Amino acid sequence: TTSQSAMNAGTPVTMPAPPAMTQPADPAQRRRVIPITAIVGACILLGIVYGVVNSTVFSAKSVANSYLSSIAAGRFSEATNLADPHLNGNKAALLTDKAAGGANTTIYNQRITSSARQPDGSTQLGISYMLGTRTYTSTLTMTPSGSKFLLFRNWHINTPLLTTMSLQVPQAAGTVNINGVPVSVKEAASHSGNDNSSSTDESDATLELNAYPGVYTAKLAQSDYLTASPVVITNANGISSESASQSLDVRPTHNLTTALQD
Repeated sequence: TTSQSAMNAGTPVTMPAPPAMTQPADPAQRRRVIPITAIVGACILLGIVYGVVNSTVFSAKSVANSYLSSIAAGRFSEATNLADPHLNGNKAALLTDKAAGGANTTIYNQRITSSARQPDGSTQLGISYMLGTRTYTSTLTMTPSGSKFLLFRNWHINTPLLTTMSLQVPQAAGTVNINGVPVSVKEAASHSGNDNSSSTDESDATLELNAYPGVYTAKLAQSDYLTASPVVITNANGISSESASQSLDVRPTHNLTTALQD
């Protein structure tokens, strides 16, 4: 044959090289690669979780929603803890849970309508809520204040959702009950900057009371000598000062008239 002739002629024949042998992976190297991959994956997962939690649970909107929910539920003390207005005495008389007593006295359908970051790092939130049959709007200014758990930003409410309502009442009335909360006429007028303590008992005092948005009913405290029809004050952001001001028309009872005639 031809191949035999070539071999007999002394021509060298090149044999194919054997396939290269693949070295098996070092078991120690495999053990190092697996933990590194797991660590990288865990870091990515933690980063995703952190981003989600930071933008939801610990966001400015989350704090504001908790605040509005507390007011809507009548948990005024809780709302005051979230945004301390630094008021005391009669100025803070209506910032308690008792002032939310009664049916249809608090806001509802509260929501955040807008969010805007400010150059100073704060966030301004537009809000709306319903009281009675009307919708009212306002804003909450949120500022960063330290951190929670060393990782998440903490937010502080700079502008508590409080407004001032006014009630005119004769000083002789002594005490009025607003949504069941007793308020001293003399002390509230004095703390409001209307100190009429040197005036006669027939003079009127103007009570300026800080309150969360709501419907407030003012009644004269139980008396044998004075009576007055209850007045209802709707207190909300953006409402006119005239609408948030009422007068308690106090009149003598039959007992007082009889006593004066005796």
